[in-house]
Amino acid sequence: MVNQLKKIIPTRLFKAFQPAYHFLVAYLAAYRYKFPSRKLIVIGVTGTAGKTSTAYLIMKMLNEAGYKTGLSSTAVFSDGNKEWLNDKKMTMPGRFFIQNMLARMLKNNCRYAVVETTSEGIKQFRHRFINYDILVFTNLYPEHLESHGSFENYQAAKGALFAHLKRCKTKYINEDREVIKPKSGLNKLDLKRVLKTIIVNGDDKFASYFLNFFSEAKIIYSTKEGKDLNSYFKLMSTENITKDLEFKLPPGLVERQTQDMLRQTKIDLAMKGIPRDKIDEQEKLLLEGIQPEAKKQVKIYLVLSQIAKKENIAIDDHMPAKVMEFLLREANWQLG
Repeated sequence: MVNQLKKIIPTRLFKAFQPAYHFLVAYLAAYRYKFPSRKLIVIGVTGTAGKTSTAYLIMKMLNEAGYKTGLSSTAVFSDGNKEWLNDKKMTMPGRFFIQNMLARMLKNNCRYAVVETTSEGIKQFRHRFINYDILVFTNLYPEHLESHGSFENYQAAKGALFAHLKRCKTKYINEDREVIKPKSGLNKLDLKRVLKTIIVNGDDKFASYFLNFFSEAKIIYSTKEGKDLNSYFKLMSTENITKDLEFKLPPGLVERQTQDMLRQTKIDLAMKGIPRDKIDEQEKLLLEGIQPEAKKQVKIYLVLSQIAKKENIAIDDHMPAKVMEFLLREANWQLG
């Protein structure tokens, strides 16, 4: 169909039409198979090299751990019941094939689906309407530049997959790791949330680029013993993650919280027998230590309020401890 359109439509117009075409096909494929990835824990593997072996090893490890897993990769396909060689002559097949594979995995009671995801597939929106949960980055160096036009475009195509993670819906699983759709906010208390996770090769010089994307959890691996990963962990700070929450702190709220915490700290120190003048002398140092924590507490409260509103839960003194624990856990996940 695409080749026929190329003959009819002028080149410039065809290129402008392509993104909409690819997006529509991706949606139709997912719709045709009832969005199967919403009911699977989906692991996407991308990078320049090592994708195929990494994806295959992940599938084998999960199967050995007792969790039925399907696979779509350059070398092998698996629907959870059988494996066969990839004869499609492409790493990431067409959208209808991928969605059909995911549907077969679901039908065969797979818990996980591992999808090797390429820059060319991302460019053609083949990753869209796949609800990823975990993304694995292996490495990045110049390749496929004839298709993407430049290394920057190639890197951006890989980045588009990680940006897509933020759009993917949250999933909850039971003790058997079966994805369950909660009937209510309270029903989530008995389920475990699947954290949107990024796993990155810390030895690659582009690791920080991929770590900068939103996720609820980040894991860095390295083959170098004693490698200093502190620079990467800075990217996981509260300040960085909360940029995605899109709310502004009300004026004066952090200051009031800081003063309340400072007052309580002074009382605690005085009760330990430290002289008042000594405490006052150290007030500046106390403030420096208290302010970041005060700011985080205010953010947690605001996120907690947002979650409670979304789940239609009223925050009051009579709230069951289990519900409050759930809300605080959700708030801390969003704040990193």
